[in-house]
Amino acid sequence: MGLDTPIFPAAAWDGVENTNRDDIQNDRNPDTRDYDTLAAEIVAVEQFIKNNNLVVDPRIHTTEAGENINAGAPLYMDPVLLTVFQAQAINNKYELAGLALDYFSTGDLCNYISEGIIELTDWTDATGAIILIPSADYFLNNAIPGQLTNIVPTTGYVVRIGKALSITQLDINIFPSVKL
Repeated sequence: MGLDTPIFPAAAWDGVENTNRDDIQNDRNPDTRDYDTLAAEIVAVEQFIKNNNLVVDPRIHTTEAGENINAGAPLYMDPVLLTVFQAQAINNKYELAGLALDYFSTGDLCNYISEGIIELTDWTDATGAIILIPSADYFLNNAIPGQLTNIVPTTGYVVRIGKALSITQLDINIFPSVKL
């Protein structure tokens, strides 16, 4: 997948203005034209980021989805294929990578968050319930790939994902997996 080329307006202010003479340059303060040019360049960069589904938050990662992925699903990255899949604690072969920020189809670029707060208005596909239980700890589900649970697993692996801050927000703080 190729990236769109950003389109920038004329060159930005460089602090120097050419005079009519080829051998003289005068320093000058920026003026309205310079600010307008800078504003247009910022808009061009923001549009480039948006058009190419790029992410600038270091807690958010983008990798190809190896299968259809649900919003809020816990993910692991296959180190050979370098794609993400929905994780399950019963056969936890790899460390958890993070939680999917939206729905993604196989082959899509999948954005996921590895720490911090994720907010979803509907957690059904990730937990089996529409809302989170505030103050509850959430773990990787042993029984259902791609789901979280607020019940501590008793077999397989325990992987704590984070704590619900509200009915829509989960504070992600992934702990290392512990084999039971």
